[in-house]
Amino acid sequence: MSQCHIQYLVPSASVLIHAVGIHTAAALLAPLLVLVACGGGAAPRDVATPSSLSGAALDEVTTVMPTATPIPEAVIQDCVGGAPVDDVQTAALAVQVCLGGSNNAWGTGVLPVAGPLPVMLVDVAQPGGLCQYDDFIAWVDGGAWQLQNVTTLVSRGKDGRAVGLPYPILPQYASSQPTVRQVAGKDGVNLGAITSVLLCGSHPQESYILLSLRNGSWDVLWHARVPEITNLAHTDIDFIAEGVDRLRVIGDSWMLMEDPKRLLFHESNPGPHRYFEQTWVRQEDIYVMQSERVIPSAYNTLVEFVYRLSTGDDSGALALLTDASLLDAAKSMGLMQNPVGQEWLTNLDRDTVCCGPVRILGPPVPVTVSFVRQGEEWLVSDIRAE
Repeated sequence: MSQCHIQYLVPSASVLIHAVGIHTAAALLAPLLVLVACGGGAAPRDVATPSSLSGAALDEVTTVMPTATPIPEAVIQDCVGGAPVDDVQTAALAVQVCLGGSNNAWGTGVLPVAGPLPVMLVDVAQPGGLCQYDDFIAWVDGGAWQLQNVTTLVSRGKDGRAVGLPYPILPQYASSQPTVRQVAGKDGVNLGAITSVLLCGSHPQESYILLSLRNGSWDVLWHARVPEITNLAHTDIDFIAEGVDRLRVIGDSWMLMEDPKRLLFHESNPGPHRYFEQTWVRQEDIYVMQSERVIPSAYNTLVEFVYRLSTGDDSGALALLTDASLLDAAKSMGLMQNPVGQEWLTNLDRDTVCCGPVRILGPPVPVTVSFVRQGEEWLVSDIRAE
């Protein structure tokens, strides 16, 4: 089947596609015209409608979005300044509509923040590539909306944004809870924001920033750009309980290249990975890690088992087995690395991380390792050479 490139003639179509998916968007946009060009020898079609593309053909469509043009900060200021000050929800909608009228292909996100102070976070798409945004905070002071560009505060290298868009570009990464919370600070208002990092990249993840409004200006109190968090990949961050005093961080081992256990098996972007859970607690204006644990999984048990065997820790390896005879079986099949760090290949079945079995291609012959769950842990229950 040939590949088709589709370009909608209305900027809002691109936003809708990423909000609800291409199939749903096609149904909603059926009356609108699009340009379609099909390769692979197919005759080009000058004009078509989304309703003419369905089923398998629609699955082959890739969208070509128009390029965003910059929105001057003066325009943003005018949109924010003209919004009502008595209802932040209404104000956010008004700003969204105002900015959406610009030729801004990737859309603009405006997020009202609940709390005593009317606050909105505004993400404005800018040219330069997918997911390039400028970040603003708007708040009411003296009966009028104030606006501050916080892009440099939030991004520090353009790898994060302070707001989760009301319509996430990748819905599977949408948070199920508020991404920003407002609390009272020592000298004013604090905002705790779960930020998006590489949302449109190959490994979307989340970070966190704590902001403070002092003397009419926002500044950063603490940023989660600390090694304990940034060394993890595919991070997911959530608030624990009310307020912003406790955070849960979950990330995986993909980028832990200094960890010798990480190099036992090859870990590609989609996996398999070990997963780590951290709890962070606020102390004054910073956060400290209170605890960290490895989340039990079949893959984590496999990593621990091979590492202990390879480093001569037989007693530790035995603790991961349902039957002691499996220890000699593993050794006879070559489930040891010398030196450690050979990045053996494994299968990438969907149950590799959770439950197994795991097929290892690295020893002298392929080996399949099976697991059973006992309580919260996973134990090796069988080892077979092919």
